[in-house]
Parts: sequence; C-alpha cells; structure tokens
Amino acid sequence: MNVEKWYKGDDLQEIIQMIRETICDDDCSPYSEKQREAWAAGFLDTQGLCERLKKSSTWVVRENGRVIGLGSLYKDVVDLLYVHKYSRRRGVASLLLHKLMEEAVQQRRCLLTTEASFPAVPFFESHGFAAVAEQTKVVRGISIKNVQMCKEWHNEDDPRVKNSIKN
Repeated sequence: MNVEKWYKGDDLQEIIQMIRETICDDDCSPYSEKQREAWAAGFLDTQGLCERLKKSSTWVVRENGRVIGLGSLYKDVVDLLYVHKYSRRRGVASLLLHKLMEEAVQQRRCLLTTEASFPAVPFFESHGFAAVAEQTKVVRGISIKNVQMCKEWHNEDDPRVKNSIKN
C-alpha cells in the first residue's frame, strides 16, 4: 500500500468507479438505495470532478497498482475521503486523513471541517473531530442527512510551523 499525491487525470475513471462502488455499497448503510444513487450520481461529471480534485490537495492510496482510497483537502475542508469497500478497516482512511492534516498544518490552518456520512462519524471522532450539527442536503431532489464536523488545533504547538515562521 502506498500513498501518493494525485496530479493526473488518467486514473479518473478508476477513481470514479471506486467512489461510486463505495457509496452504493449497501452493507449496513443507513441510507436508502435512492439516497445512495442520488449521492453517487454526483460523481458522473468526470470533468467537474477532475477540476474539483485539481483545485484541492488530493492524495490516493494504491495497492497492486489499483486505487483503493482517495482524500482531498480544499482550503480547510476535508472535501472527499473514500476507501474502496474491499479495503476498509486496514488503515487506508487514517493514512489519507493524516496526509490531509499534514497539508493543513503546512498551510498554517488550525481548523478542519467536513460533512460526514453517518457511518463515517465514528471514524472522524476517533481522529479528534467533533460533531457540530446534523444537516439535511437535497441532492438531485433527494434529501440526505449528514453531520457537519470540525477539528481545531493550535499551529504554534507544531514544531514544523514554529520553524517555518522563524525562516
């Protein structure tokens, strides 16, 4: 398993397939099939997703040459964090989130936010995020609930930030 910065679009179809399969996976999902289909349909716009990923700090995890995870940070937002359904519970999401948090520290950010699906809330809580509010979003005419979450820290406590401020 290796993590790498994402720069190119030649694996975009593979990324889209991984995200859509992850969303549509119905194993213990609190979301209905209609909700999952509406959510996954948002990733059919290849050009839009490519632009979204290019505007973000985006990382992928590969295993045996295949993308098994993706994480992106846009300003102070963990915008996307997906792990292939067959690669869960192996530390992939933690690896990606740590990369995104490192990027945030390098950018001198001291707050990260995200909109987490209900199944992802315990994961984010285990990494120091706190639930702020439950919200309902309308996606392609379908109501989908998720949880706004945030994590705060003090950058002056991080030696990498102290050193970069001195220089």
